[in-house]
Amino acid sequence: RSTLFPYTTLFRSPAGLQDLTEYAENIGLAFQIADDILDICGDEQQLGKRVGRDLQKKKTAYPEIYGMEASKSRLSELTDKAVELMTENYEDVTFFTDLARSLEVRCK
Repeated sequence: RSTLFPYTTLFRSPAGLQDLTEYAENIGLAFQIADDILDICGDEQQLGKRVGRDLQKKKTAYPEIYGMEASKSRLSELTDKAVELMTENYEDVTFFTDLARSLEVRCK
């Protein structure tokens, strides 16, 4: 049984599906930005891997393009937008808001 099963009825309408899609896009990009930030200034012990591997492999990272402060700001904006999409339109969406917030502050 899926963790999301209790929430499936919330998103049956086209508007609900659109909200869920936007939510997913926001947390997806937020996750990637957080990952890029951690690869630059994360704690190797907590991450369980070496920091700087993306740069070493010449992978383009969000902070490399936009800078660290702009990246952190964008991460916060995306997280806030994801939470807003859920809390303004639906009840009992703690799972979704907690997930978005946890991705914003993750350490690994």
